[in-house]
Amino acid sequence: MSLQRRYITVDEELGKKDDDHREGRRSAMSSPTTTNFTWRGPRRKRILLAIAVFSILYIFFKNLPKDAATATRRQGLKSPTVGSSRQAPSAPKGPPPRSDSSVDERRYFEGPIKYYRLSASFGAGLGPVHDNRNVLFVVSNLKSASRILPLACDMSKQNKNRIHLMLTGRDDIAIEDIQKINGVTEADCSIRWHDGRPDFSVYSTDYRMEVSVRASLGHITSVMKPRVVLVDSPEREDTFFTTGIKDKTRDLGLPLIELPVNAAEQLQWISKLDGSSLKAWNEINIEILIHSPPESSGSLIRLLRSLESADYFGFPHPRLTIELPNNMDPPTSQFLSSFRWPPWSHRGNSKLTLRHRLLSNHLDATQASIRQLESFYPSNVPQSNVLVLSPQVELSPLYFHYLVYTLLDYKHSNTALHTSEGIMGISLERPFTTLSGKDSLSIPEEASSKPLFRYQAPNSNAALYFGDKWVELHSFLSNRFAVDKDLHKDSDAAYPISQAYPSWLNYVLELARARGYTMLYPTLSSLEAALATIHTELYHPPEEHSDHTTPTMAETPPSKETPLTASSEPIEITHGPRFEPPVASGSLLHLLNPKLSSSDSGGPLPQLSDLPILLYTGEYLPQGQVSLNQAAFSYAEDFSRDRGGCNTAGSSGGEEESEKKKKQQTRPTRKPWSADDLFCLEEGEMEGSLGVGRMPPSTQETEGAAQEEDGGEEHAGGPVDVDKDG
Repeated sequence: MSLQRRYITVDEELGKKDDDHREGRRSAMSSPTTTNFTWRGPRRKRILLAIAVFSILYIFFKNLPKDAATATRRQGLKSPTVGSSRQAPSAPKGPPPRSDSSVDERRYFEGPIKYYRLSASFGAGLGPVHDNRNVLFVVSNLKSASRILPLACDMSKQNKNRIHLMLTGRDDIAIEDIQKINGVTEADCSIRWHDGRPDFSVYSTDYRMEVSVRASLGHITSVMKPRVVLVDSPEREDTFFTTGIKDKTRDLGLPLIELPVNAAEQLQWISKLDGSSLKAWNEINIEILIHSPPESSGSLIRLLRSLESADYFGFPHPRLTIELPNNMDPPTSQFLSSFRWPPWSHRGNSKLTLRHRLLSNHLDATQASIRQLESFYPSNVPQSNVLVLSPQVELSPLYFHYLVYTLLDYKHSNTALHTSEGIMGISLERPFTTLSGKDSLSIPEEASSKPLFRYQAPNSNAALYFGDKWVELHSFLSNRFAVDKDLHKDSDAAYPISQAYPSWLNYVLELARARGYTMLYPTLSSLEAALATIHTELYHPPEEHSDHTTPTMAETPPSKETPLTASSEPIEITHGPRFEPPVASGSLLHLLNPKLSSSDSGGPLPQLSDLPILLYTGEYLPQGQVSLNQAAFSYAEDFSRDRGGCNTAGSSGGEEESEKKKKQQTRPTRKPWSADDLFCLEEGEMEGSLGVGRMPPSTQETEGAAQEEDGGEEHAGGPVDVDKDG
């Protein structure tokens, strides 16, 4: 039979059905006597079928991963064809064909990339789009899988995230066998496995495997949308995997967390965080601020060495700023000349800034407070934070673990997004006395079981302040200065703070009381170790509270018959607590909860609403946030009237004076990062104040120091910045 005849037969059989049995449908050309073939136009069903097939093919090729397509073009590879079988094709067995030009006998294959097992795990279990709690672990070798699995399984037990683990490496071993080797069962580790290994992975070149990693992550991201991707340390992973995963997550805009080498032992707390907290992992920015008093070289050196020995678990080291006094002692100068920060940094990548004070005059409370706040201003308000440290502090190697853990959980988690507004910062010190220095601080029994508690008292020894609260503090103090030029005369006479603390804490306390802010403090009920130990043997009082007068001898010596007496006033604890626990080491979770066994990692931190609250006086508030809000509202009204310029008393002056008083009584609406609503200032006074985003007046301006004639330079009495590169 000719090709033409054969085509005709196939065409007639395919188009037949029951048309021959209908009358009036045959034409003269279809008579049996007709010998020549007449072309028949396409039927409607054929046209619809062709359109449907074309649409399916268009959608399929349009959604092919770009990585795989790019790889085949660069290597001259052909895209895999679509099989016509309705059953899923099985992965090929044995080595792929090899060209004679292959150099590497083991890893030579650069053919098209196919995933025979990846799509089998897609479908149910990925979670709804509106409730995306997916967290993805990706590994490339069996050793990384064995290190990642304990964290992944522990995270699944917290029931905060949907945990997924994808294999992308060369090892050709079934997932069931990997689970058996690591002792993982569905009952104790409810994670979803994905096999993202390509065909012929054992024989693939590094480039093919890198493209495969990128393409497999693109496939799973298109159906799962993970909040964050976690991988093992780059030191333990394959190079092709590290390169591919970094490039692809950057292209997709996915946060990537590279776990440190000792993550399974030292970073167990990461399994307690939810997807929202993990997503903010790379957004945290912490800067360190140290004010060094004169003749404090021993304390400063001890603090800096504790910073060096701390564990930063792969995080970039914080930027360090040290405020030096005018009369810096030789030991301090000698130590700083060889000090490097970070410890391995070289010239050009140092994060150390030294600010040496030029003036040698004594600072009063107002000047010292302004100088403290001028030392830092966040570049990115929502993400920046400042860690204020006193030279008499020695930090635990776990201090950075604690800060990152609590910061992520209590500021960036899903539950904290609407409750963290009332938190001003995180303290590393567990206080033993109240701010007055006269009363001991006792934690109630019902609060001792919690790892943390909320206390409405700022801290100057070792505390992290959030960037938005620091900006609000700038706004508060600038408005305060615009209303009352003599701030140091009366900061808060109702509750005087001990002079063992620097004066700027008075204004932080005022803002905390007006807003109802609190700080997070560690309970550390065992008292056997501390995150920050305060040493008192080299204690130096704040400069504004130090006595610079020389005592004179009494004109008449006391009589031998008259016994000497002591003051009956309550003794003020000016050197902090005498008890100095050693700094903690080991596991952070076991430090926060000493009752845990060595094999138990415990549960997550309690929610913010479950933490006990102590008033600034040390009084426990059983009703918690409700009582705190009521006290804040009452104090804000009193503060605005007494110190914010919002006088409510009637004026006996004329109509103009009465109108002025009326304007002053109108408080602005509260705005984020601003304290303007606590004050009543006219436009001229507001323009003269510092406002949000502007630095407070410098120390030399407060002292009336002259400016340069051109008005563009400050007098040489302010602090000098030195970026120390070498």
